Amino acid sequence: EAIEQLGAMTAKCNKEYKKFIPIFGNHDTNYQGVVSSEDSSRGDLSQQVIDATMFCYNGGKSYYKYKGNNTTFYIFDTGIDWTASVTSEYQKEQLDWFGKDVANEKGNIAILLHIITNDNIANVGNNFDLVSFSQDILDVCVAYNSRSSITKYGNTYNFLTSIGSVKFFLGGHTHADAEQTINGIPLVITTNFYGNNFDLLTIRHIINTY
Repeated sequence: EAIEQLGAMTAKCNKEYKKFIPIFGNHDTNYQGVVSSEDSSRGDLSQQVIDATMFCYNGGKSYYKYKGNNTTFYIFDTGIDWTASVTSEYQKEQLDWFGKDVANEKGNIAILLHIITNDNIANVGNNFDLVSFSQDILDVCVAYNSRSSITKYGNTYNFLTSIGSVKFFLGGHTHADAEQTINGIPLVITTNFYGNNFDLLTIRHIINTY
């Protein structure tokens, strides 16, 4: 059922929009073919299904980047919500790819990922805490914007000569709208995709000189 729904949604979005960029969520799901032994109802897909679907980007990975007209989008796989307190090896792989790649990126940069927080937004509002992987990505982005260097999990990323700018994070998962700005970077969370409803966001850039 999950793959049928995702396939139908992908076909609709590809028809309606010039470019459709899928972000992998905790109910979709990829996770490099690992089927959940803890909760099989979450719809984790086998490697055979993954290989035959839209889940493979960046050489068969579930993280990749897309270059738009004015923005480079980095898309991450944040995994499943019960792993949110620890950054997994697969997420460390994504972080290392990002830290090395973004150093040479120019212009506007956007971060797209499903799980920014696991907090209940109804209780904490905009004062949410980040899950481990999202915090790691934010730490790298802050170092990038401040033209400094940072070491994560034994890997050092130097942004002293970088000239781009990370503009925002965009995520979901919480089923509630929330927004928090940390070190000048807005973290925006959208509501949901239930009952044929969805959020439409328009992004307008102020022209920068780099």
